[in-house]
Amino acid sequence: MGKIRIYHRITVIVTVLLYAGSLIWFLTAYKGLPEVIGIHFDPKGFDVFAEKVFGFYPFVAGPILTLVLQLVRFLSEKLKGSHKLNETGNEKYKKLIKIYADTFTLMIAVFFTSWNWAVINQNAHYHSAYFYNGLMTFIPIMVIALPVFDIVYKHKYKNPEYKKRQ
Repeated sequence: MGKIRIYHRITVIVTVLLYAGSLIWFLTAYKGLPEVIGIHFDPKGFDVFAEKVFGFYPFVAGPILTLVLQLVRFLSEKLKGSHKLNETGNEKYKKLIKIYADTFTLMIAVFFTSWNWAVINQNAHYHSAYFYNGLMTFIPIMVIALPVFDIVYKHKYKNPEYKKRQ
């Protein structure tokens, strides 16, 4: 079994455990929550309050985003390769898409679990610090940029058929 397949299986298992554990946690805390709770926040604290049933939002949005990312991962096999890249470069792009889909799946699961924690405890600062300190913004950009540059510079224009056309 390849490393990407193992990473994918671990990703799926951890994501399911995060969502399931978070949902069980929310359901056990549900009766103890006030009727109106903070459900959305910015770095200053809660900015949207609603009935506690809206606390289920992360359990709808998170799995939907997860399914979209896993659909992208599945469809990556159907991608037509670039004529500018050789076969190795095209295969690396497909693998990269799979790795990114799984990585972002985990990040989204952690994000929504963190959001759920903030809603259950009515403490927006933990989640806001997680989100706004860059984990969800700067780290993925850095992780994405390096392998893409590597693939482009090592494999671009190495396709013999592309060279013949030039």
